[in-house]
Amino acid sequence: MQKTVPGTPQQNGIAKRMNRTINERARSMRLHSGLPQIFWADAVHTTVYLINRGPSVPLEFRLPEEVWRGKEVQLSHLKIFGCVSYVHIDSDARNKLDAKSKKCFFIGYGDEEFGFWLWDDQNKKIIRSRNVIFNEKVLYKDRSSVETDMANSDTSPQRFEFIRLEGLPDVIEQNKIQEPLQDSSTSIPTTTQEDTEPREPIVYVRRSSRTIKPTQ
Repeated sequence: MQKTVPGTPQQNGIAKRMNRTINERARSMRLHSGLPQIFWADAVHTTVYLINRGPSVPLEFRLPEEVWRGKEVQLSHLKIFGCVSYVHIDSDARNKLDAKSKKCFFIGYGDEEFGFWLWDDQNKKIIRSRNVIFNEKVLYKDRSSVETDMANSDTSPQRFEFIRLEGLPDVIEQNKIQEPLQDSSTSIPTTTQEDTEPREPIVYVRRSSRTIKPTQ
């Protein structure tokens, strides 16, 4: 094994290119989510986690994690970095009338155990949990606009229009639609062939006035 001179990363091109890839992806993820710069380590950790579970050219487009562990890797748990998440609160840690979940932001994955790392922005602490519901359409940078829209929808007064009953007949008369009068020439019924033909006299059936005696 040959060692490199300190301060000369050019001697190890593979490590230099990988460090550049990790740095660019971590910076892009953090800026896209809007998380503060103090979360740079979480962005780097998540970037490495995703690289190990992505196809690699030297491994003939196989996943490094599958080659290392020798078993299939599940990718259904991957989420967008910095998205809104709701962590379930156990019944032992809350009262009966408290909320069952806490709003946090996703910042990474667990190392050995399956789970997620989440940032509790209200209490300024990191939570590790596996019972999480994610909303990947809302990121950390969108939290202020979402909260403002919810507050405005709850506090904005509703506008109603009132009409005085005294002026209601006048309004009805103004909005009344007058139907056009029909021309007298068009109202004259026309005679058809059936009307000109002679009709047979109507024969009325008359009831007999003779008394019917019962047969003996």
